Amino acid sequence: MGYGIVYYGGIVFLNLLIRVFKGGKSIEDYSTDELKAMMKQESETTSFSNVKQEAKQAFKNRKADGVAEVIPDEDFPVEVPMKPKHLYWLHTGIDFGSTNSVMAWRLYKWTDDNGWQPDEQNNKQNNIVRCPTMLVYKQDNPNHPGVQAEAEDVIVGKRAEELANDSQEPAAAHTNFKPVFYDAEEGSEAQKQAIELVGRFMGHLYQLYQSEILACLPNQVLEDMCSTVHISTPVRAERIHRDRMAELAKQAGFTHDGERSFIDTSRNEAECVMHLAVDANINNLQRLRQMSNAKSALNLLFIDVGGSTTDIELIKQELHSAGKSTQVLAMWPKENVQYMLGGCEVDRAIFDYLVEEGCLIPRFANECWEHGTGKTLFRKLKENNNEMLRADKPIVSLGSIRTACGDPDEEEIPARKYKDCMITKAVFEERICARYIDSLCQALHDVLKDKVGEDEVDGVFLTGAGSRLYFIHDLLLGKHGKNPLAFTQLQQDTGRLFDQYRDPATCCAEGAISGIM
Repeated sequence: MGYGIVYYGGIVFLNLLIRVFKGGKSIEDYSTDELKAMMKQESETTSFSNVKQEAKQAFKNRKADGVAEVIPDEDFPVEVPMKPKHLYWLHTGIDFGSTNSVMAWRLYKWTDDNGWQPDEQNNKQNNIVRCPTMLVYKQDNPNHPGVQAEAEDVIVGKRAEELANDSQEPAAAHTNFKPVFYDAEEGSEAQKQAIELVGRFMGHLYQLYQSEILACLPNQVLEDMCSTVHISTPVRAERIHRDRMAELAKQAGFTHDGERSFIDTSRNEAECVMHLAVDANINNLQRLRQMSNAKSALNLLFIDVGGSTTDIELIKQELHSAGKSTQVLAMWPKENVQYMLGGCEVDRAIFDYLVEEGCLIPRFANECWEHGTGKTLFRKLKENNNEMLRADKPIVSLGSIRTACGDPDEEEIPARKYKDCMITKAVFEERICARYIDSLCQALHDVLKDKVGEDEVDGVFLTGAGSRLYFIHDLLLGKHGKNPLAFTQLQQDTGRLFDQYRDPATCCAEGAISGIM
């Protein structure tokens, strides 16, 4: 029994170290409370009963060294797990996105026989809450009748998006402030403004948490429930950013008392996606092993194309009787880079093309982009015409962009009509998105460099709202870029690409609570 406990403790601690090192961090980067919470999660993921036979066999194998004695074949006594103080545990994952934010939740119930299990009675089939990451301030729109008619000084979320997308008079809005929160110089005015915006929006997320999640649960559950809110952070986030995000969550209303309520910011976005992708495709991993001549470990690439950033993680995945063993080989970006490769960079490239071609008046177009409306309009243009471009059909209309980016007094008109510089598939790939395509290829080359040969990548997992861009698949198959990718195994069998999820845009939030209990 003693050997089994030591063996089990070693596995749990090793899994904890793997989790810590995933982000290129060390034990010292985490607080005592964070480490305790992570250790608890790892011990719940891998129970003693799952490894006792493996420990028993390992102990038997040591009999030849003259130290260990053979263990009789009878089973170890079954230990009854210690019953928790509360019967229910609510886990909520928050993906604080640049364009849209998502919350995913799952309620667990304690059973004496099987420990924590998903509560079949109170979990909803659709456990997703979505919200545009957008704020509209009255002070920024003094002459906008719709904004001034609102009761609050700051309009947030869906109503803010409606005002910003008004075709007749779009409101000035704040969006895409998440990157500034993480990348601005410490103490700068830009950072201070981003912190204020994140805090404001976090308050809205807490209201949604109350109205869309807690309100769905009966009182008897709420009265006998623990809760943990898991907020994912970018790969490049440092300890100061995670702590600041946790503090803003507390100020918004989320609680952390260390006993019944917790706030966890330990998982980065790439790790969240990896957890969800592996859990959702566990059977496919077994198939990959068979396809890869029963390799003892698989080289897996995870690509999460978000609104402001693309996160890439290369891992070595091994399956064994104690659970999943994961070694992170490389991640991107590890620090600030010139191009973060989020979907917003494609939006901006479309904008730049139309300005350069004289289809938009620069000073009015820049003003529209800066106050937020333009960013939303160009994102919608990209999303709404994605399938048209895939089918090699041009974008035939700019919708309300010409009006929103034009002279409000209609005294000045663009130099060219859109029909004279129409966005075709060739223009989109070879001019508008050429830099994006080449930069994404290079980022993937960099991740694999000196770690794994491109022909040794066994599987690719693609997630994120930006992954819907039609050319991403062809890029992975080596059909785009000055220096094309050479994922030989994927190019020979596209079944090695895993991109079928309930919704690619929700993977990060769902991954934040994947494999928790």
